[in-house]
Amino acid sequence: MIVVVLFITVNIFVTMIVVFCVLLVDVFVVAFAHFWGLTMSNIMAINLSFALGIAVDYSMHIAHTYLLVQPPASMITAK
Repeated sequence: MIVVVLFITVNIFVTMIVVFCVLLVDVFVVAFAHFWGLTMSNIMAINLSFALGIAVDYSMHIAHTYLLVQPPASMITAK
């Protein structure tokens, strides 16, 4: 995943932010599963893989848009 995100963004800082977001989603899903007393089963494996896919998709779209959009003129300071 890291290699693909780095290939798309060509920016190490943005890639690390995407990886951090994906790791946080996975940690939170596993933590909630432990808190609720769930055990690893087929359903839990599907939920984890779905959470990973959605986290990568959303984070990557936001990061890619961040790299493409030009800031508004009001945000650029004139010297």
